[in-house]
Amino acid sequence: MKIIIEEPPAGAEERIIVQCHDISPELLSMLISFKTSSNMLVASVGNELHRVKPRDILYIESVDKKAFLCCENEVYESKQKLYELEELALKDFLRISKSVIVNVNKIKTLIPSLSGNAEAILTNNERVVISRRYVNELKKSLGMERGGNAVELGEFAKQYLYGFMFVFTFTVVAMVVYLNALGYDFVPMRDIAAVFAMSILIPLSGLVLCSNRALKRHELLIRNIFRILITIGIVLSVASFMGWISWSAPISIVPYMVITAVIYSAAVAIEFYESKKLTSKMNEKLRERKFTA
Repeated sequence: MKIIIEEPPAGAEERIIVQCHDISPELLSMLISFKTSSNMLVASVGNELHRVKPRDILYIESVDKKAFLCCENEVYESKQKLYELEELALKDFLRISKSVIVNVNKIKTLIPSLSGNAEAILTNNERVVISRRYVNELKKSLGMERGGNAVELGEFAKQYLYGFMFVFTFTVVAMVVYLNALGYDFVPMRDIAAVFAMSILIPLSGLVLCSNRALKRHELLIRNIFRILITIGIVLSVASFMGWISWSAPISIVPYMVITAVIYSAAVAIEFYESKKLTSKMNEKLRERKFTA
């Protein structure tokens, strides 16, 4: 291999031209080393190598074990893996799912999602999904909190408590109204204990089907169908065990199906409200970040 060093004419741009039959691991390592020292990323479009400024990248995505640098007008393929690019500690870049690292400065706004995740609208109006697992890391990068496992546990505990309180309160009130209509003056403690147990189990259905990655529409649909079935199963199991329903009289099941529908709808509404409130706070932090930049 020949190494030729030439001085360019006065005023001409400095450039490096690599002529080779194939990009060997040694050559790639040399280019990456040069990239690291110059704070540029080396990537390719077809057979052409390019140096890409990190600030021009919207996000980096891994597809079929290949990493792509997605910019405003071009998509470059990197020979490095996603975790290798993440380990470079690129300023203002943050992992938002198993397959995507986003440039936080390119986020225009955040919007809530019914899946418990959030969506980021970028400066080119493209959307990327922020998985629930990585929302706390984004909050940390925006200076909202420390992040970490303790915070994630606290967030789950808060959402679980909201779910438990709603299920328990709504079901007890529904039972009081129903029993009063039948002429009863009180709800037996045995029935309240059963409702308490049901209220513990139902909010856990959201945890069972929790996903750490971005869900596609059909996956989200399947997730919600399974969650509805789990909720129905819990309600009907408790009702059957307590003798509230008779399988030989299907009409007795109808009120509990209505209760299940209300509980599930309310659970989704609570999740969406919490997600909307959180994304609103993060959008404020994003605006502050851009104002002070």
